Amino acid sequence: MNLLSRCLLVTLFGIVLLGLSKAQPTVPSTPVTTPTPTGGGGQSAFDSQSEVKILNSLFAGECSPLCYMGLEPGVTTATEIVSSLEQSNTAYHFEYGVIYWEPELIAGVNDGVDPFGFTITVGEDDQRTVIQVAAPIGVRVSAILQVFGAPEVVTYQFPMYLVGYPDLGLLFFVDATQNTQRASYLFLTEPENRVGMPSHPPGTPVTQECATYDVAPCIAPTATPTAVSTSADMDEQSLSTEGQALLNLFSGPDCQRNCFLGIQPNVTTEQELVDSLVSASIQYYVLPGQIQWYAPDLPLLFSDSAIDVHIVSGMVDQLNGRLDTTVDVVVEVFGSPPVATIHDTAKAATPDLIVIAYPELGLAFYVDRLAGSNDAISFFNLAYPGHGYSWAEDPPGEPLVQDCPTYGTWPCMVATATSTP
Repeated sequence: MNLLSRCLLVTLFGIVLLGLSKAQPTVPSTPVTTPTPTGGGGQSAFDSQSEVKILNSLFAGECSPLCYMGLEPGVTTATEIVSSLEQSNTAYHFEYGVIYWEPELIAGVNDGVDPFGFTITVGEDDQRTVIQVAAPIGVRVSAILQVFGAPEVVTYQFPMYLVGYPDLGLLFFVDATQNTQRASYLFLTEPENRVGMPSHPPGTPVTQECATYDVAPCIAPTATPTAVSTSADMDEQSLSTEGQALLNLFSGPDCQRNCFLGIQPNVTTEQELVDSLVSASIQYYVLPGQIQWYAPDLPLLFSDSAIDVHIVSGMVDQLNGRLDTTVDVVVEVFGSPPVATIHDTAKAATPDLIVIAYPELGLAFYVDRLAGSNDAISFFNLAYPGHGYSWAEDPPGEPLVQDCPTYGTWPCMVATATSTP
């Protein structure tokens, strides 16, 4: 199924890992002691205490501080993993520092979830030691708290809540578009790996002054409560029809972060984009450093308008296109923006463009007063976080001063999550 035909599905993207014994590496089909289910089988049939036992089994081993299914970052080598896979006649791929294979079902790990393959990242040292473990983990957040205690940090980056234990090099992901009471996958690195995601979870820290912790955004109490505004809750059931349509455009089954119709900057290659367009019978044009195509007939898109995709070194760098929606819908889906600017594009006496920016999503929306309605979103720009030159991270114009009694009329379009001076 190509990227464009799958774009309306909001499902978990998975990168997962099957571990091996530190002393004698193996690739077991069922590497944990499986507790007795409370009902009809699959991960949903296990109660919380059974999932605590599963977690303890998965993280058991003489490792410092943690290993997952016997795999220890900084210790286990690619040679050990490959040898184990070949001994068990397990098909795998090993290229670009990544080892990938598809395991059998494992209780509490990938039973009852989409069948994504297991992936590990190894270093370029002589031993090719493991740098990062990325694995599915289909257990309740409450079971995680019983095993590891209150997390040090909880953040939100669409569409994920991230429950982090930086001192352990451990990070759990909870998909806000699915079941916010259950983790989806995890990352494990060495705690001293200060460039790894567990050390610096992306997203906005979540304020959790909650009576109970079982429904988003009250995912889990942090060990040290934060005091930053939360992003909008991405529960699909709470979105309007137009909000759901916008969410569908900027999410996808294979997207690690925001994408557009499955196209993800700095992840999707030029060839993958072309293959998807050909498969979907969409006409496109190749220009210098750019691929241009016309939007399909989908809600909130102008079917006769161009989507411009900028290509750098064979990868999608960023893309732009027209939208037919309003500021209210954008805020409903993505929350109050951290940044909003006002810009004079025509050098007229009155500024005519407001940019609503979400730097951590690499996403920006434009309100063009000259295009018609004062609250209409006319264009979007999507890059990747850390791009450095995108409109999301460096929007043109001056910070929008928003000392307004109400929002919805020019220039009081939107209240930013962090008010500007």
